[in-house]
Amino acid sequence: RAGRSPRTVCGLVGIFRTDSALGEGSRETGARVDRMSQAILHRGPNSSGAISTTFCEARFRRLSIVDLLHGDQPLWNERRDVAVLFNGEIYNHDEIRRDLERAGHRLGSGSDGAVIPHLFEEMGDRFAEALNGMYAILVVDVAHGRILLARDPVGIKPLYLAHTPTATVFGSEMRAILASGLVQREIDEDAWCSVPSFLAIAGPRTAIRGIEEVVPGDTVVLDRDGGRRVVHRPLISGEDRVIADESVALAILRREVDAAVARQVVADVPVGLALSGGVDSIVVAAALPTEVRSQLVAITVDFQHGAHRAEIETARLAAHALGVAHAIERVDPMSAIESLPSLVWSLDVPNADPAALSMSIVAKAAARSVTVLLSGTGGDEVFGGYGHFGLTRRHRLLRRVPPWMRGLVPVEKAGDPAWRKLRQRAVESWMSDRSLATTAARFVRPPDFACDRAIERYRACASAAWREGASLDLTNRHLFTDLRTYLGGQTLPILDRLTMAEGLEGRVPLLDLELLRAAFSVDGSLKFQDGEPSKRLLRRIAAERLPASIARMPKLGFMNPIEQAMQGGTLAAAVRLVAADRDSLLRRLGHGGMLDRIADGRIDLRTHWLSGYSVLVCALWERMHLRDGQTSAPTFGLSEYLGLGTLRRAG
Repeated sequence: RAGRSPRTVCGLVGIFRTDSALGEGSRETGARVDRMSQAILHRGPNSSGAISTTFCEARFRRLSIVDLLHGDQPLWNERRDVAVLFNGEIYNHDEIRRDLERAGHRLGSGSDGAVIPHLFEEMGDRFAEALNGMYAILVVDVAHGRILLARDPVGIKPLYLAHTPTATVFGSEMRAILASGLVQREIDEDAWCSVPSFLAIAGPRTAIRGIEEVVPGDTVVLDRDGGRRVVHRPLISGEDRVIADESVALAILRREVDAAVARQVVADVPVGLALSGGVDSIVVAAALPTEVRSQLVAITVDFQHGAHRAEIETARLAAHALGVAHAIERVDPMSAIESLPSLVWSLDVPNADPAALSMSIVAKAAARSVTVLLSGTGGDEVFGGYGHFGLTRRHRLLRRVPPWMRGLVPVEKAGDPAWRKLRQRAVESWMSDRSLATTAARFVRPPDFACDRAIERYRACASAAWREGASLDLTNRHLFTDLRTYLGGQTLPILDRLTMAEGLEGRVPLLDLELLRAAFSVDGSLKFQDGEPSKRLLRRIAAERLPASIARMPKLGFMNPIEQAMQGGTLAAAVRLVAADRDSLLRRLGHGGMLDRIADGRIDLRTHWLSGYSVLVCALWERMHLRDGQTSAPTFGLSEYLGLGTLRRAG
């Protein structure tokens, strides 16, 4: 494999003491951090490392990907007054290394992360601006008694922190911060209300009060005196030229896709590809360097459901055409559903996206033969794969409607009044507040649910993303808003947690920073054309390398068995059982009316299966993380966990 270099992915945890009078000694702090490290053992089973100073105790877990015998952490500069713990991949480290060596630096390791302490010496607090990769980084500035926490601009790698009166606790997963014992397991009600309505929580707030995400692109600088400031690295720049010529756009995107895949396929361990049959993963497969294809295995999940036979066949044909080994993982749907307690545990954060079940099965299958898993995640948000993006094509027509008439524009008929009201408001305010339209597109319509607070919170997140994308044209601005809210808050956590749970590194070539910048410089009008399917530019690239029938495959979404299983049998019974819990968190937050109607069958779970699934996930997450404070994944299935008896096959 070309471009060998030591690389590691891992998890990091630590405590930064902002007050030297902290009421415990270094030994006690070290014991806390050791417990935090144990909580993320799955993120790095190969080795561990530590930083211990008078003001910072930190640990890391390593999963070795390249140069399996070297590349351990922490990483130091020459004077050993800058130490780094690093989770992720730096794809442009070779170029950075050459520049650093020309400047006189002597790097003690060939690891991609070895450039970071020296880059910090050269660039100071803005060191992360030089990096192309996915990363969560801790820099311990020993000489000045401070730390820096940096996260990649897309938010592929997670990083959380919590401030206490005398310390800042940080880690790669929320469970690690809770393991410190310094943060209480108290729910953040305003954040939690997003889960039933939007399936997940868009950051930076989390389900636990006091724990927050490091914002993607932020470097948080913490001083011993309690000072905190943030250096932000934007994902897009208003200075990029706009590409409006389709042939030029295709040439640039083709080159950048190939380069991104070539950068991200490097490993000294077996590499796999999650091949769903959709155009995103097919484009990634088609961009694989020829010499790599024979060494890679593509993995597709088959839930043995007739509606998805065409997609599985497309995946098979694509793998065959490209000469890639193809493994189809056939799964009994009810066996998969039995694994829900383990799935909810592995996710760490409350996330009710049913695609997580498919991703979990792909990760488990991949872990039997590979250590790195490529994914087509991000194609929808970057190239336009969702139907609601088509609304942007019709904004000129709506502009011609007088403001006083916009409220008369009909919206789809739906049984839920909250949904009708939200859609109507979105149409009425379309010209002045398109973040509301994005919010409406993501609303999952929980029946009879008091959701105003959730809508306003999600709208605030969408508005922040809308402002961040102000330099983009209308279509790209909508794409960017979904990238920040839906992708960052819901999809990327699924990929990271469920691959890490199986000892895998998940990589996302379509979210490579160089490719992203190129894609958002392409005029949005080229991404949508009336009468053509979604992601037309990606499909054109696929059509150049594969039979046209494969490139024309319609978008079906990630397969999952939840909807089918909710049609009857005991998955619905499980939802009704948890809905009847008189002490549940959702009930305490004022949603007892909806839960009562689910419990006694007045809400049809065959129609509202997604809302039912979100209620079940909320109940499982609450039991594990709030009631029981579990420190390890459940070892039994859903039936035993809820006391239902053996789940019967749905239908």
